[in-house]
Amino acid sequence: MRNDCEEEKIAVDVTIAVTAQKGGTENVDISATFSAQATQQNCCSPAFPLTTCLASAPHNPSSLSMPTLVYAHGFKSTSRSRKATQLRDYLLAQRLDINYLAPDLSFDPEVALTQLEHCCAGVAVDALTIVGSSLGGFYALVLAEKLGCRAVLLNPAIRPFDTLARYLGPQTNLHTGEIFEFSEVHVCALRRRFIAQITRPERYLLMVETGDAVLDYRDAVRYYAGAAQIVIAGGDHELTSFPQHIAALLEFAGAKNAASDAASQKAKP
Repeated sequence: MRNDCEEEKIAVDVTIAVTAQKGGTENVDISATFSAQATQQNCCSPAFPLTTCLASAPHNPSSLSMPTLVYAHGFKSTSRSRKATQLRDYLLAQRLDINYLAPDLSFDPEVALTQLEHCCAGVAVDALTIVGSSLGGFYALVLAEKLGCRAVLLNPAIRPFDTLARYLGPQTNLHTGEIFEFSEVHVCALRRRFIAQITRPERYLLMVETGDAVLDYRDAVRYYAGAAQIVIAGGDHELTSFPQHIAALLEFAGAKNAASDAASQKAKP
């Protein structure tokens, strides 16, 4: 019997328009137009003006090696999700010299992965960390395995093609109210991207709460065996304790020196 998931192909046409302001701080405006049942998406959220989407444009050489965090939100969410906002606010409050990118991802998995990969383009692998929540955790894994960068997984989906199969049909974005159709095509796209076993566990940091009623935290603990893990008793799928672990996230991402430098500057008279 033919496996529809194996033979189904999704056409993704990507057009990147870039404008760069010469001199001083670079201002790169990235817009992408996608086909495959996707509406127009911005690669990076304009809600955080300090970020630059490093894709197909000339850059300040120092930004390529600067610690960079790319945040991948979950299903039916946006860059305005609670954890994405908490991480952004922490970085702003600490005035850290870190690139932070939080794109509004398409509901189409292939388009979402293309968006994220464009945001990662040009960043040195050792400087890049993808932070993914729930379905975004699955995306973070796929790209970390492909690019060789670090990833922080927040209550991540391990087999989203199974857990999201019950959401086939019309869905509503929790932040924008946009109605979209989640179909078997999207489930098959997720299945094709599944990675049976991680490589180099040392590049992963897992954060889960045992009270997650959406995903069984034990699946993630088993899947990421050998990786650094922070397992918190209680909580829920939102990872309510996340603000308490942002410092650990930044240290794992290689941003410890940036945080220390910021603290030293504040301590100076």
